Amino acid sequence: MDSTHGPIEKKHAALMNAVASALQDTFKGYGFVLFVFDHNTQGRANYISNSERVDVVKTLQQFVQHETKQLQSIAQTPDTGTIDMYIRVPVCASTYEDAHAMLEPYVKAMAVEAEIVRPPVAKP
Repeated sequence: MDSTHGPIEKKHAALMNAVASALQDTFKGYGFVLFVFDHNTQGRANYISNSERVDVVKTLQQFVQHETKQLQSIAQTPDTGTIDMYIRVPVCASTYEDAHAMLEPYVKAMAVEAEIVRPPVAKP
């Protein structure tokens, strides 16, 4: 990745700011970081956050440490030919059907067998 620090690339600035605003409104009281980068290149990573840079770095370090342990655990597990993985993805969609429509192309692009499930409804 490019080691320079600077403003968000102009081609991403408007949309990243709009998404950041939506995240801020949706996750009140929580920090977030949005990264946008080109796949499979050594290009620049653009990011936007509502948190101090030092807090973002600490959070990323904790994330990398946790994920490294998870990957090491997977590497030590006998190969059964399949990996069961559950990923919770918050999606800004008004209905389950809209969320499913948004996620389905990504599941197909990953070329994996996946099931998009409806989350349980919270009881009042």
